[in-house]
Amino acid sequence: KVDNFNAFSDEVTDYFFTVAKTLGCSAMSTEGKLADVQRLGQFAAKHKVMVGYHGHTAGPGGEAFGAPENWEKAMEVSKYNGINLDLGHFLVGNKTSPIPFLEKYHDRVTHIHVKDRKFDGKTVPFGEGDVPIVEALQLMTLLQLEQGRGSQAQAQLKALLEKASKPTPQPQALPIGMLLADLLQQQGQKAEAAALYLKLAGDFPRDPRPLLALALLRQEQGDTKAAQDAMALARSRQPDKPDQRLDQVAASWGLSSLRRQVPKGPSPEEPKPSQPPSQPTTAPEPERPTP
Repeated sequence: KVDNFNAFSDEVTDYFFTVAKTLGCSAMSTEGKLADVQRLGQFAAKHKVMVGYHGHTAGPGGEAFGAPENWEKAMEVSKYNGINLDLGHFLVGNKTSPIPFLEKYHDRVTHIHVKDRKFDGKTVPFGEGDVPIVEALQLMTLLQLEQGRGSQAQAQLKALLEKASKPTPQPQALPIGMLLADLLQQQGQKAEAAALYLKLAGDFPRDPRPLLALALLRQEQGDTKAAQDAMALARSRQPDKPDQRLDQVAASWGLSSLRRQVPKGPSPEEPKPSQPPSQPTTAPEPERPTP
């Protein structure tokens, strides 16, 4: 990240891009202004290194980045001008979710800064604000997979999970960990995914989601006994709280003993599957829980 490019001569600016290129960087970040984009875009094109302009809470108009229109102007000048998207700043400055902007210009996003903030501008701990952080991570992971950069997505999620787990696991560690485990599965790393589900289950002993995800994984692997055990453990975490996800999985596998028992009386009977499968492995796969 290099700021105040307008204070440097062309020779010094070219040196910064040369260093970035030599180090193998695909992008640089800067606290730039609209007045800089023409000049920096030329250096970026010369060295084929993207420039990500970092946005703050600036709204429409002015020289600072923050409003979509300023990034759009920069991107019109050079295909090597890009976006350093700060999720929290974008939400506060534009009073809207950054997800649509991220979806539209994902191929020009060079960096993402993750922080949670309220619409009123207050910065808060992860999960307590209005920024859709998990949704943004899900979107970026999917896009990186489509671009053949699954290992990069995995490294980023591992770093976020490690940060969210120190000194003790914070609430944000669960959705990040669930997303990482799902990515590991998609990359064929089933054992690593199972180990992570078990760790999350230990870190969050009241939440059934890691065990439900583990049950689905074991069922996919053909280990019905392990799948049933994981389902039973998931159910035991919230014995008095209805969970349609657990009931759906149990019903599709024909495991009536693991389904929530409906009290006798005026309440309607719980519907039974019309044609329960004779073998759990022949059942249709239920939807995997989202982190």
